[in-house]
Amino acid sequence: MEKPLLGKKILIVEDEVVFRSLLDNLLSGLGATTLEAGDGQDGLTSLSAQAVDLVICDLEMPRMGGIQFVEHIRSRGNSVPILIISATQNMADIAHVLRLGVQDVLLKPLKNLERFREAVFECLYPSMFTSKVEEDEQLFQDWDALVRDPLAAAKLLKQLQPPVQQTIANCRINYRQLTMQNSPGWCWISPHSLTKISPFTVWMSRAPGITVCWQRCCYGLCLTACFRSSSRVKNSGCLN
Repeated sequence: MEKPLLGKKILIVEDEVVFRSLLDNLLSGLGATTLEAGDGQDGLTSLSAQAVDLVICDLEMPRMGGIQFVEHIRSRGNSVPILIISATQNMADIAHVLRLGVQDVLLKPLKNLERFREAVFECLYPSMFTSKVEEDEQLFQDWDALVRDPLAAAKLLKQLQPPVQQTIANCRINYRQLTMQNSPGWCWISPHSLTKISPFTVWMSRAPGITVCWQRCCYGLCLTACFRSSSRVKNSGCLN
């Protein structure tokens, strides 16, 4: 059996004996050498005695909880990877440990063991993975940048759009963009069968400020976009 964690030493800081034993069995089965501690104080004692490659700890523990434990580690300049596994519902605590530099946070009950293994691998082999926390942080940064720069958002949206016309599965596809003034929207897609007389529209997505209505017209079934501005509604007419 493959042992991807062979040679790695992992400290488990967890006050629940059954859950700590579960983590120990999972990690040992992957080849890791494990150390166990029942709370933050015992965890600090273990760390002072020997170096480890990864620390896995809970947040709510007696004597010394996970937050204080992580603060002690980081205040000493120890940059060991830390994976938090906790049942806490306090988002402020999660945000605090993330600011302290933990690599990831998983919530109890730990139902997805594959996700746990992935998190451990990401902590131990960061060059092979992109942390979920880092991905989310980058996503929020990119979103904020687009919100601050509507022109850049419009340019990106235009670049993401497919060709205006193309043929897929014997259907001619027309893509058009629904927009309000200075507010780019999304695309609606209008396939027209090459083998049938009546055109039809199968999908669209709404842009902010636009209400899309289905109706029949001289072409058959079409889309009508109603552009809302305050209490006034302007009908753009058939979009086919």
